[in-house]
Amino acid sequence: MHLHGYWLLEGVSQVSLIVSAETRLRESSWLEMEVSVRNVLGGFLMLLVLASCGKAGTVTGSYEGVSPSLSISYSTDSGAEWATTKAGRYHFNVTASESGPFTVGGSFDAYCIDVYQRFGKPLTTWTVMELEAAPIPDHAMGSVKAEQLSWLLSTVSDVGSEVDFQLAIWEIVTESSTSYNLDDGSFRIKDLSAERTARLSGWFTALDDASLDGVSDSIIVLGSDSNQDYAVVEISTTPVPEPTTMLLLCLGAGAILKRRRRK
Repeated sequence: MHLHGYWLLEGVSQVSLIVSAETRLRESSWLEMEVSVRNVLGGFLMLLVLASCGKAGTVTGSYEGVSPSLSISYSTDSGAEWATTKAGRYHFNVTASESGPFTVGGSFDAYCIDVYQRFGKPLTTWTVMELEAAPIPDHAMGSVKAEQLSWLLSTVSDVGSEVDFQLAIWEIVTESSTSYNLDDGSFRIKDLSAERTARLSGWFTALDDASLDGVSDSIIVLGSDSNQDYAVVEISTTPVPEPTTMLLLCLGAGAILKRRRRK
């Protein structure tokens, strides 16, 4: 009787262990499912936040120069009047930001999409917006030019051709006709080299033959009603060293080299 009782108790214990294990497994599965759902929802919400931060708010920056660059003479009225400016890749430091991709102390490179105005000094504050909504004076950017500019920025490499890239952007944005030629039309540039003219003509021919369906409009544009507008091509979140910091770094590097030479 005692033996049977032991078996009965042992059997009950095993059943209890199985039930307990199944309960823990079920609870664990629900917990994993809950965590998974939370992760999915969290990721979705994060994407929404990033999307809203990507093209919203304002950015304030200081102009740090344009390089490489080329001084050019251009006209926006079919050659009736001419002005001079520098074409190239523009560099800015971020001094204030309410937009996700930009961080205070960081920097960004951009191309000008507005030859009618100048950048503010010493600082300019822009609104981060869609390319099509860029407030170009005298005319709207429009969907067609936005698609063409998006194609250029996403398809053609500007490495080693930064000046030509800027000229192509100005031609696309500023030219009132549908034919792009820097020697003719409403927007013109004087005295370009044969090599530069040939490269730009090749880009414009490729643009005419390109299909613009599905062209991504993920370009970050900095727009202003009173200052130049820019299409951002590179953002750095690394803080730009202050002059004093750079001096200390140089002195430190010099001391290290001096010690190594003594050894």
